Amino acid sequence: MDFDIATLIAQFCATFGIKIVGALLIYIIGKFIIGKLMKLFGKLKSFEKMDVTARNYILSFIKGALYIVLVVSIIAVLGVPMA
Repeated sequence: MDFDIATLIAQFCATFGIKIVGALLIYIIGKFIIGKLMKLFGKLKSFEKMDVTARNYILSFIKGALYIVLVVSIIAVLGVPMA
């Protein structure tokens, strides 16, 4: 059997390279959007009237939930089956 390691590497990069680049792009854009949303939520009048501890707790929960959605989206782009 004649197989070339360079061909194998090229096929691997062609197959998974686009998915990895897409996942990195989604991560960068998603992190940027989450940062902007957190700034927006922090400036809401309803959060300014709350106790500092409760506000920080709610903002941390929202941030965690958004990051979970981001990770699930990245996993889906990479092609990991989810059921």
